[in-house]
Amino acid sequence: MNILSQIKLFNAIPAGVIKDDAAFVSNVIDKQTVVPQGARGVLFVIALGATDIALASLIVKQSPTADSTTALSATGLLTVKDATTKPTADDDNNIALIYVPMSKWTLRYLQIQATAGNGSAGTYLSAIAIIDAPGASGPDATLLGAAYLDIA
Repeated sequence: MNILSQIKLFNAIPAGVIKDDAAFVSNVIDKQTVVPQGARGVLFVIALGATDIALASLIVKQSPTADSTTALSATGLLTVKDATTKPTADDDNNIALIYVPMSKWTLRYLQIQATAGNGSAGTYLSAIAIIDAPGASGPDATLLGAAYLDIA
């Protein structure tokens, strides 16, 4: 079976600048517009670049409302997962994963939030959300949530 017919991608934390003792800008996932019917869960793939200290926080939250595309509303805000093991200074160029089954995502909006620790040089990261749903899309960039798709 073609994996491209089973996933949809979402840019959860776009690539940006190195952060030191500051939060990364992250996008809110709207279950009603982004997540296909029958989805089983969301896998957050956190791609780390340079790190000089452990992340201060790595947490997934949900809310029934969102203030914007990058901010959940504080009203009804719930923690879905607070990472027990956060990437450290020794995790340069590594990957961290957090999986959220749909049974844990009960409200409309979901967001991964990351805050760099207070080091000297800072931390670089970005994150992609992979929504696993059978029949979510075919091998088409737009349907997958991507700008481009190359198939060998």
